[in-house]
Amino acid sequence: MVQLRNGKRTFNTKPSSKKAARPSKPPRVHPIFSREKFDSDLDYDNVLFRPALLASRLLTTQQSYHWLEATWFGPRGPCHLPTAYDNEPKPIPVPMHYKSNFAVGSLSRAAKKAVEEQLIGLSERIAFGVCPDMKPGLIAYTRPEGQKEGERGVASAIWINAKLYEAIRRESTPSRRAMFELDLAITLLHEFAHAACFHVKGHHPEDFFEDSLVAEAGFEYESRIFGASLSVLSYDSPDKACWKDWQTKRFLIPAGYSLTKKCRDEINLPMGGRSVPVDSEYAQMLFNHNFWKRDRSFDVVPTVLRQEKHRWLFDAAPMSFRTWYLDHESALQKKKKKKKKNNREKARKAKRAASQSMIRSKMATLHRSVRERSATGIAFARLGLRASRRALGAAFAAAITAAAAAAVITHASSLHARATRSRSKVGSRQKR
Repeated sequence: MVQLRNGKRTFNTKPSSKKAARPSKPPRVHPIFSREKFDSDLDYDNVLFRPALLASRLLTTQQSYHWLEATWFGPRGPCHLPTAYDNEPKPIPVPMHYKSNFAVGSLSRAAKKAVEEQLIGLSERIAFGVCPDMKPGLIAYTRPEGQKEGERGVASAIWINAKLYEAIRRESTPSRRAMFELDLAITLLHEFAHAACFHVKGHHPEDFFEDSLVAEAGFEYESRIFGASLSVLSYDSPDKACWKDWQTKRFLIPAGYSLTKKCRDEINLPMGGRSVPVDSEYAQMLFNHNFWKRDRSFDVVPTVLRQEKHRWLFDAAPMSFRTWYLDHESALQKKKKKKKKNNREKARKAKRAASQSMIRSKMATLHRSVRERSATGIAFARLGLRASRRALGAAFAAAITAAAAAAVITHASSLHARATRSRSKVGSRQKR
């Protein structure tokens, strides 16, 4: 229907049935890693927010809830103790063996609610700070606060090495900064795992999770999320960071751990494990909000160690991440193959160019020798021609001379013969 509005012809249109797009909610940090839990003099917005946000996202994954449920509510039982507990003079708290009541990704609603309630309770009994004078080689440590004799469940103070904080604050390159921030996020989760144990057990020896040979809650929690432990060799070169199997002697002994106190089967503990470099693209992707927004069912970061014992981590990942990971891995393989092909092609071209240059040099030498020989032959030919000309001229002159001499002799002999005949005729006339 046409209407006149302000002297102009317009059309009636029905209001659009489409709802206006709602603005996306800003990402939220878990109360455990909120601004109030850190010292007020720290730069939370520019330095700590991104690592705290990534730690919050990883904290709520299925792998994290699986380990937390086992730590707080899982059944415990006796196990083979480390050798340090064999000769103790008095009864002391000893580590136990614990496991989860559920498989990975199959926690009930009641179990998830219980874990979330424990997380909220722990958020009120935890604090973070930065330590400027930490021991060399130590990234962070967790200290239980206000523990008394026989007390169970205490608060925790987590101290982070000031070098890691300053490395993030000073770094401006996105790839290197992402590596530092990933290190800090994993460090927060590592120390949170110790605080989770202190929250329910106090400062007692940590227990052994399932079939682990070493009782170390921080590395256990890391490996349950990533499949390995992150190792940053130096704050000056974050590009050399790598994922490592942490239940090895080469990992634990340099880190200062006593195997007689931490390992329940020191003999079967392997000497070394695999070490895989951390991809900077992988680190930057974890801080990409659009990635987490694209797949809200994101449950776990798959392992980078392609071992069968860590395969369940990769299988538990959502399809979108698995597709990205496999595509990224295949892209790297294609890139390596392309690089090898280019190197072979370059080597082939270099070899061909070298052979062609060698052939050209040989041909130039041959042409040079031929030219030299031809020049020598021409010179000799010219000399021979000149000599032959000279010899021919001398022979011709001699022949002419000989012919002239023969002509002179013939003429002289003919004159002599005439003279003789004339004399004989005169003599015969006189006799008559």
